[in-house]
Amino acid sequence: IEKVTEWKKSPGTVLIIVGKCADHVLRNFNNVISVYIEAPRHACVDRICKMLNVTPKRAEELIKKTDKYRYEYYKCYAGSDWRNPINYDFTLNSDRIGWERCVKGVTPVCQNSHRIWHVLFCTIFD
Repeated sequence: IEKVTEWKKSPGTVLIIVGKCADHVLRNFNNVISVYIEAPRHACVDRICKMLNVTPKRAEELIKKTDKYRYEYYKCYAGSDWRNPINYDFTLNSDRIGWERCVKGVTPVCQNSHRIWHVLFCTIFD
């Protein structure tokens, strides 16, 4: 919150926050736009296999472990489920439209507003 307060003193800049509970922590700021980037499980598995050079079975294990951690962390600190689309202003499917189009889709809104962006990705290490 300290950094967000400092950011508010710099008109014309955009702050992008990638992380746990940012949508919850920033819920009372009227200049926040939250983006949730999701993909079907098979796409997440494929991505992790390529990124980490692991088997599909290992990728699935890593995703399950990470999702469990995210769920428990968010539930503990925010009191709800991080996967609930109601928590976000935009929900994008990176498998369907691709990462580049996800970025291109939100960039014009970001450039034309004095906003804080919160972005949550579906897979680990993104």
